[in-house]
Parts: sequence; C-alpha cells; structure tokens
Amino acid sequence: MKARSDHFHQADLTYYQHTYGAHADLLPERQAFLCDHAAQPIGTATAWFEDYAGQHYGKVNWVFIVPEAQGQGLAKPLLSAIGQRLRLLGHSRALLYTLTGRLPAIHLYQTFGFVPCVRHAADEAAWADINQHLRVPFRANEIVVA
Repeated sequence: MKARSDHFHQADLTYYQHTYGAHADLLPERQAFLCDHAAQPIGTATAWFEDYAGQHYGKVNWVFIVPEAQGQGLAKPLLSAIGQRLRLLGHSRALLYTLTGRLPAIHLYQTFGFVPCVRHAADEAAWADINQHLRVPFRANEIVVA
C-alpha cells in the first residue's frame, strides 16, 4: 500500500523492519486500516511512539490512502482514529514527520493542531516556503524552535 500511495518517499522492507521491528508485537494495537465496501484495505496509519528531545511522544506514522481513494475525505477520520488510539494508549502529545511536497497532508495536520518544529536553517527555509502555499499560514508564534 505504501508504494502505491507515497510517491515522495521510497521505503523497502528493511526500512519497515527498522521502524517497527523491535516492537512489531505492538502493531496489532497501534496500526489501523481503512477498508472499502469489499473489506479491502485502502488506507492505513499507525499510532506509534518516539523519544524526541528527551521527551516521550505519541507518533502519527505512515499515513497512507491508495490513490483511487484519495480526495474523498477519508484521511480526516483515519487521522482522528489514530489520535484517539494514541490517547487510549496513554500519549498526551504527538508528533509526526512529513515532507514539504505533501501540501494536502500538511493542511490536514494543521487542522488537527500540528505545528512546525524548526531544528535548523533548512527547516526554517522550508517552512517559509510552505507557508506561502497554505490557506492559513502558520504564525511565527506557532512555530516551535528546537
């Protein structure tokens, strides 16, 4: 599903195993699938976790919807379900990573309250560029500087 849904980032089985391998036993409670009327998976997202800057976070990870189902308003309920799952698993804050070319995803994440985290000059430049394309640009006080 990832290969069909994500044209920005290629990941093989090794990448998947690196991401989830040490805790693969947790996937059944953390990974969600969105299925069509024939019970075929058309979307997925994972309520994962990560330590960042000395803090433990829930992590919205690997959000994908197959191309033929994109643009139908399915990402919002999928992301909402993952947010609920993160809360049920005890996470009180979450992070996610995305690429600058994913403007529809950035718009969605913004509606869920996610804000940019700027770690270096390249991040600052990227978000300045992205802000020019957003319906509602991030205000300076919304951007977290790490």
